[in-house]
Amino acid sequence: MPTVTYSPEDNKIRLYVGRVPRDEYERLRDAGFVSTPKQSCDFVAVWTPQREDIAREYLDDDEDIEDEDYSPAERAADRAERFEGYRGKRLDEATTAADRYESGPQVIGHQSEARANRIARRLDRTRRYAASQWSKAEYWRDRTAGVIRHALHKQDPKTRRRRILTLEAEQRKHDSSRNDYAKTWEAWMKVLNLAGADEPVVIRDTSDHIGIDMQATSLAGRLAYSLACDSLRCWQDFTHPRTGKTADLYHLMRDTADPITAGEAARLWLENATRPDDEESYSARMSRHYALRLQYENAMLENEGGKAADIEMIPGGFIGTRQIQAINKSPVTGRVVSVKVFGPRDWWNGPGPAPIVLKTINIEDFGANIYRAPTDEELSAFKAETATRKAEEKAKKPAPVKLINPTDEDAQKLQDIWNEQARKKSKSADPVQVERMTQAEYTNRSKGTYAQCETVSVDENTEIRRFNRRSRVEVFKVRTADSRQLYGAQRVVILTDKPQTPIPWEAIETARASCPTVEQLAPRIEEIKNAHYCMNKTAEMTQLCENASYVGILTDSRYDVPGLTELGKKLLQEHNKRKAEAQATAPTPTEKPARKELALF
Repeated sequence: MPTVTYSPEDNKIRLYVGRVPRDEYERLRDAGFVSTPKQSCDFVAVWTPQREDIAREYLDDDEDIEDEDYSPAERAADRAERFEGYRGKRLDEATTAADRYESGPQVIGHQSEARANRIARRLDRTRRYAASQWSKAEYWRDRTAGVIRHALHKQDPKTRRRRILTLEAEQRKHDSSRNDYAKTWEAWMKVLNLAGADEPVVIRDTSDHIGIDMQATSLAGRLAYSLACDSLRCWQDFTHPRTGKTADLYHLMRDTADPITAGEAARLWLENATRPDDEESYSARMSRHYALRLQYENAMLENEGGKAADIEMIPGGFIGTRQIQAINKSPVTGRVVSVKVFGPRDWWNGPGPAPIVLKTINIEDFGANIYRAPTDEELSAFKAETATRKAEEKAKKPAPVKLINPTDEDAQKLQDIWNEQARKKSKSADPVQVERMTQAEYTNRSKGTYAQCETVSVDENTEIRRFNRRSRVEVFKVRTADSRQLYGAQRVVILTDKPQTPIPWEAIETARASCPTVEQLAPRIEEIKNAHYCMNKTAEMTQLCENASYVGILTDSRYDVPGLTELGKKLLQEHNKRKAEAQATAPTPTEKPARKELALF
């Protein structure tokens, strides 16, 4: 009697149907079923609605798919036992072949030389066979260990938590696809009820326009044409209702001889589609299957310790021995995804102990027992420490720079500086002029990703900070507009309905004076080179390399190949030259008088 079972543990359908005809075997194989003659079942496949329908064909109308009583762990144990038997058989064959191997002297030039050669060849074959069987025995030993290791891995609670996360992601993706399909269905139904559904679209392909004529085409035609270009299941083959031509809806609507109407396109799509509210459709069955699988996995996980993500956590609680500083939740599920705690920095190779930093810990792999709620005293102490730390961090933050609406004179001076900087970078850059506009116009032109206007920061070198790799100090901010050319400078914007303020040129000079210069770092070029190639840099060495990169002695490792620049190589060459000259002109030390030998007599 044929039997069909399903196991939620591995999400597989198993068929107990015995031997089947060749054509039926090919049909099952094409559907994704795999023959398993070494197992207790005959065919196995991962569950899908299509495979479930094929499996039900072997059952009577009053029968249903049964639960699998044979767990994956038991199957793994049987498989491991079978592999162990294979290994034992190969070991016996190898031992027997090794026992038959007897080497003897080879007789050369004797009448028994041929017999001795035959014996030698037979012994060589025996030796190779024994080695081969030993190798096969080792192979089956590894296979046995792999089966056991895989079974233990599948039963691990951490693996089950990750499997739940994967199922939830697949469920969200499937639900999103169902919603898109439902919207497409409603749109095609809307096409049938709009005016002009019985009219074809008007095509206008010219040098400046490719597509339909929006003025001459009806609303139904425009909607149907848009759906035919972008919607789901429109790029399969449809049959023309009059000519019998086979093509997708896009080309059928653009047919030069006999284009189909918007209503015909809608009817063709709806005839080949399933209603989104059909509970017996493949999509609806897949949704129910995801829900049942998640219900099963969560129930099994609850018995194994649950999930830390389901626990209501608060800052101040504890993950193990670490106190939680902040909590990150998923915007989709609303569950806790990760927490931030203080801990030693990972992958620290520097001198001394690793510094304490704020680390992010993913808690989706942990059980519910990893979290401990804080006591009232611990929570009060945490809030006090947090408030103190935030106050200290706020005090260390530099004051925000001022946004300046420059005067006409200062705006022109800044614009001339930017034009000169753009000219140095590219000779094809033409000078641009200061632009004046109102606040409302600036606000309107600064919206969106590709806005024409934006607010920029000016650094100590009077450059825009995002265009300058080695910018250090933010002095002030100004409003700018794009140059309307490829290599031109940004245009300084003056708001005509806002009060104007002079640019603090003195602050630029002060900021520039606080930064290192080439003259200051040139005597330390050898120290800079050694610090750059040192693997475990100290804080002083790191700061020295940053200063050297700022002035252009070292390349910026974030963008360029690390090493000395041309300026750095020149400074190092001059330093080595001066060092060699100093050594050559240095006085030769006087030789020490020879030590007198002690007289023995």
